[in-house]
Amino acid sequence: MIITKLAITSSRFCFAVCLLISSSLAVPFTLQAQNKSGKSDNNRVQIIHADSIVGGKINGKPIQKILGNVHLKTKKMDMYADSAYKFTGQKKVKAFGNIEIDTPKQYIWADTLTYYTNIDFSKLRGQVIIQSDSTTLFSQSVNYRFKNKVAHFLHKIRLKDPKGVLTANTGFYFRKPDSAIFRGNVQMRDSLRYIEGDTLYSNRRRGYYELHGDVYAKDPANNSRLEGDYLQSDSSGRRLVKGHAWLENIRKSSKDTTKSRADSTGPTPADTMILKRQDSLQNVTANSNPSAPPDTAKKYSSKPDTSQKQTSRPDTTHIHAAKILSIQHRTKTDTTTTVKAYKNVRIWSTDFSAVSDTAKYESKTHTFEIKSNAKAWHKHIQLTGPYIRVKLQNGDIKRLISYPNPFTVQQDTSIDRLNQIKGDTLRATFKNGQLSLIRVGHHSHLLRYTSKNGKPDGMIELQAPVTKIYFENGKLIKLKSLGKNSGNYLPDTKKTAKKRLKGFVWTPKKRPQRPKEKMKRRLPPISKNPPFKLPRRYLKYLKQQSESKPKAKQDTTKTPVKH
Repeated sequence: MIITKLAITSSRFCFAVCLLISSSLAVPFTLQAQNKSGKSDNNRVQIIHADSIVGGKINGKPIQKILGNVHLKTKKMDMYADSAYKFTGQKKVKAFGNIEIDTPKQYIWADTLTYYTNIDFSKLRGQVIIQSDSTTLFSQSVNYRFKNKVAHFLHKIRLKDPKGVLTANTGFYFRKPDSAIFRGNVQMRDSLRYIEGDTLYSNRRRGYYELHGDVYAKDPANNSRLEGDYLQSDSSGRRLVKGHAWLENIRKSSKDTTKSRADSTGPTPADTMILKRQDSLQNVTANSNPSAPPDTAKKYSSKPDTSQKQTSRPDTTHIHAAKILSIQHRTKTDTTTTVKAYKNVRIWSTDFSAVSDTAKYESKTHTFEIKSNAKAWHKHIQLTGPYIRVKLQNGDIKRLISYPNPFTVQQDTSIDRLNQIKGDTLRATFKNGQLSLIRVGHHSHLLRYTSKNGKPDGMIELQAPVTKIYFENGKLIKLKSLGKNSGNYLPDTKKTAKKRLKGFVWTPKKRPQRPKEKMKRRLPPISKNPPFKLPRRYLKYLKQQSESKPKAKQDTTKTPVKH
């Protein structure tokens, strides 16, 4: 009888203890992982709070089920979840539901987590958000190592900070050096520009990035766009495009008040991963402002954009080359751009076009320099020479110089004849885009055909130290030779019609034409919203951050989240 009473009393005591433990665990309880040597790991997991802890098995292996309002803690982080499993002897913890992880310098949210205590590594799945300083990363599948703060994004990623947005299919983010590798449909957007490509290598701290494969960039602020196979950029303002490089610039009329429509979903400040200013064939001042946010909320379409209705025709310049290098000058007195192009260079604008091995454009002086196998065209005139410099004004040619030994051919379409002139140096001036004067100095040699009643009449051949040809509205009105000269006039015959000076070059088929296809993006606009509904704990965090944010200057220290 006494034994029976003792058994009943003991049973009630055990039941009371179990009930007390399961009702609300608020006393720290250590789940300590051990390695094979028997020594404890540094990443011990303590239970700070749970509604209950029960034993169980999964696949025949023992576990501890930590249930209800779970708060776990290690030396490096605090973890909150709806429930968690501790796998006995496996150095592994799984957490489920509404997860939040707080560390001294970052917050993490997820739906499920698998944490390996011995290597400080976790698998985050579901609605994953990583908040670090001012950078927020969104994905649905992330592997994260807490020790070196490296995140591997297995599913689509969205990176956002106060200066811009980046999206990609997969990637790695290294927090300590603030660098990243993103692959697949990479897109970057800020308030001034939009860039896309296949693969991105970036170091935001140094303001450096490389973009590979099907690169496209649009800069509405400077009315320029570019394409290529490879794009390299850094914070100094240097930008390099290689592989089928194509730079387009539009200088709009001052009468044009139409806002530019570009690649963005709304106004977002500039991204540090994107250059502050873009390639431009214009003189960009330090106070340049975008004409409009670079993304539209309209539905994406692969059709050419016809939304730009202008009151007058803009001046457009296209540069094609194997490589295009752009350098931004960023001093107090010089905010201009230098653009250099290399190998198989082709230039087209509304007023002139050119081909060469190398070319350079200076926005400060609005000057093109083309060298080596250089040819330039203006209307029905072709100029060939080792070096050609073209000065532009308001999109029109103002001055042109070529040396040594330039050769010029002017096609007279009314009589189907080719006028020719050559010498040591050629200088030409223009008024309102029309040829005004050609001056050929030192050993000038001219061949000019005449007409009568709209038909070929004869040919003038003239040699002199200096020859000047005057034009009015593009038509020859006067020819003057200076110094001792010699010349003759021959009537029109089949032989004179085919007369060519030594060094004659006439290659109209090589003249660059306006690109038939418009430069356009291949990917749809970046969404304004994250890829999933935001978790409850994250929304609570945002609310608390908003309430605790100082009005004057934001404090960089974190405000603890109350749970």
